[in-house]
Amino acid sequence: GPTSTVPDQSVILNNISSSFNGSATQFTISDSSGNFINSEIDSAARLLISVGGIVQQPDPSQTAGFYISGGTDRATDPIKINFVEAPRVGQSFFGVAIKSTNSPTTSFVTSEEAISYSILFGV
Repeated sequence: GPTSTVPDQSVILNNISSSFNGSATQFTISDSSGNFINSEIDSAARLLISVGGIVQQPDPSQTAGFYISGGTDRATDPIKINFVEAPRVGQSFFGVAIKSTNSPTTSFVTSEEAISYSILFGV
């Protein structure tokens, strides 16, 4: 019979750039409805962020860009985004996350999607 899947849902991240001070490198990933846990966003490949107008790519080797950690509990251990180099004071930020993913290890940022996100968020 036919199968049904939960569609991917994009959410705009916030509550990150307000703390850019040139030294902090770890920030909780959240949106207007609260923090996220691994069951919602379980791979850095599910994130698209822009800092200072530059779209950052997740780096699982943790040597450049950003990576994610935590995510076991919404209240005490939400998913955090870790920048290898601290963003400078006053840099602009936007982020998009894909929740309810069916293939979390596959990057969602295809060239077509990157173009549409650039238009949507004015990158």
